[in-house]
Amino acid sequence: MIVMRKILFCIVFLMVWSGLQAQESFTRPTDVRKTLEEDLAPFYHGVASGDPTQTSVILWTRVTPDDFEEDSLMVQWFVATDTAFTDIVQHGEFATFAERDYTVKVEVEGLTPETTYYYAFQTNDITSIAGRTRTAAITADHLRFAVVSCANYQHGYYNSYARVAERNDIDAVIHLGDYIYEYGDDSTEVRTGVEPSYEILELNDYRTRHSFYKLDADLMFLHQQHPIISVWDDHEVANDSWVNGAQNHDPETEGDFQERKSMAHQAYFEWMPIRDNDTYSVYRSISYGNLVDLIMLDTRHHARMAPVDSLTQADYLSPERTILGAEQKEWLKDNLANSTAKWKLIGNQVIFSPFGYQEAYALLPDLAIQLIRDIWEGYPAERNEIIDFLADNDIDNTIILTGDIHATFALDIYSDSTVYDPATGNSSVAVEFVTPSISSNNFDEYIGTFVSVMENLIQDGSENLKALNLTNHGYFVLDVTEEKVQADWFYDPDQTTPSDTESHATSLYTMDETNYLQSSELPSAEKEIQEIPAPILAPIIEVIDTSTTALQMLPTTQVVLLSAQYMTANNSLWLSFSLNEPTDIQIVFSDLSGKVVAEEMLSKEQGLYQLKLPTAVLTQGLYVLTIKDDKGMASKKIMVR
Repeated sequence: MIVMRKILFCIVFLMVWSGLQAQESFTRPTDVRKTLEEDLAPFYHGVASGDPTQTSVILWTRVTPDDFEEDSLMVQWFVATDTAFTDIVQHGEFATFAERDYTVKVEVEGLTPETTYYYAFQTNDITSIAGRTRTAAITADHLRFAVVSCANYQHGYYNSYARVAERNDIDAVIHLGDYIYEYGDDSTEVRTGVEPSYEILELNDYRTRHSFYKLDADLMFLHQQHPIISVWDDHEVANDSWVNGAQNHDPETEGDFQERKSMAHQAYFEWMPIRDNDTYSVYRSISYGNLVDLIMLDTRHHARMAPVDSLTQADYLSPERTILGAEQKEWLKDNLANSTAKWKLIGNQVIFSPFGYQEAYALLPDLAIQLIRDIWEGYPAERNEIIDFLADNDIDNTIILTGDIHATFALDIYSDSTVYDPATGNSSVAVEFVTPSISSNNFDEYIGTFVSVMENLIQDGSENLKALNLTNHGYFVLDVTEEKVQADWFYDPDQTTPSDTESHATSLYTMDETNYLQSSELPSAEKEIQEIPAPILAPIIEVIDTSTTALQMLPTTQVVLLSAQYMTANNSLWLSFSLNEPTDIQIVFSDLSGKVVAEEMLSKEQGLYQLKLPTAVLTQGLYVLTIKDDKGMASKKIMVR
């Protein structure tokens, strides 16, 4: 009987890991194609902030211009202490242009620690919605973070993003990756009409996918209300990525992986409020003073070696096998050893702790390897090296925060399994909290009723496992005080339909210097001070500098052009646009003499679209894009470089 249970465990777990989706017993609703919120023009994608320090923060927006020409667009930014922007403490301007996809990213410095600010952008007297952000603390007695991961647009609604946005005592949102997904449109999913409709491979594809995701109202709401501290996982490039390849990348048909990864990373840094650097590196640390050092890792794209094909592979247990790379590993150790903060929080993509899959190794090695090759268990020597480092240096209060696996886990991380005691925490050197997916398919959505069998098998083989849920979507709030850190999981009642409710599911905490988990019946207490949310309507801001470039944001057609760029590599005009109603349109691309270079007739429903319009080889210069429908026509300039 035990053997049969182990076999079933391996088979079921492998089905999940390989993404083999079983037939559903219900019919999922189909989402209508998303359209633009015209009142937000030209800031259709809202606003965002991120990477706060004690005296600075990154502000982000994207301007959708009317004329896609060579000249840069000037955008003003404002930071205030109040929602009415009567007390503006910082302001300036930023030049954006086509080479950065008209995104705006500003580092605002000289701010006060542990302070809530409100910010907005302006161009041509048009003001964006306001955002709320918050600087990091120097001395704090209470911090709260929301921890999220894995939000496949097609798999469901972002209800939990909205619930996080509604909280008014969150210091920052920690996003552990899979912010976007690279797959093409699937008509069988909950929400359809994702753009581009095919699997994304090129720079403009990744830009369009980021654009599409950021137009979601709940995600826009999340960014408006809280700063975000993010890392990528695999789907920001391709499924099950490592440094030189990915499961979902075929060099024979999809080209050079390094080129694809570079383009994906460029789009990520353009479209996310993350601090820029020359190497597109996402591993970094953020200090919250005496209470928290937040250490964000890249276990995916920086240096991860290829996954092993077999547990008998000669180098499987080799100390040379790395998921971090030598440079990042030493950086991590240095941060842990020299931290003066009470708590060390490590933001990490994939499960670090061992749990109950080890018993399957000897029984079904070929299947078991599929379960562990993508997580830290696939790099056991390096995982054990870090555990030993914590134990040997008596480093207490380390908490690993993890996403990726679309499930809730809470685990003790022990240094010696032979003496580990789950009741006393003996031999436990750290703890791990794993956040479920926001919307991406969970185990039950792949394997149906087998999920209860899986939960039993994992629990039976994992004495260090303190919480497990393979079915619910949601997030957790991480509550940090001097005495303890507690994770409170909140679940979405149904990600397949819009919802404005959530439920508290479970809570676990670790006390100062204990390094093991205990259960709490109640969620942690909210902060006494609740910050004022950013207002829904755009603020009225007196223009301080009127030197911005004029934009004509009132096209006479039903088409709103989000992006337009000529791609020399394949001689085509790339367009991303929105139709406000079902429309027949004619697109004409011509030179200044009126000679037609390319044209296309389309009949589309309302929604968002991407189009690649083949052209002949073009010389450098200015061209004209004309869009006609039954409402009229609009012309826009395109610079071919």
